[in-house]
Amino acid sequence: MPGVISVLDLNTLTIPKQIELPQGCRPHAGDFSRDGRRFFVNCSNASSVAVIDTKSQKVVQNVPLDLAENVTPRGVITR
Repeated sequence: MPGVISVLDLNTLTIPKQIELPQGCRPHAGDFSRDGRRFFVNCSNASSVAVIDTKSQKVVQNVPLDLAENVTPRGVITR
């Protein structure tokens, strides 16, 4: 079962949408690109980073990570 990212409407403090992540992705943390156009979230358990387009609110890419066995990402920092 894939994880989800909840979209929070800051005006109404409601969750109008949830973005489904790639299969096996269990998110722990994320970070926005400097221009705010992308949101990057670690996919613990899937050893990848999901890239979400903030305008369309869809996953546009899933970047695999070359990690040691039994190591999963627990966070993400963008530059």
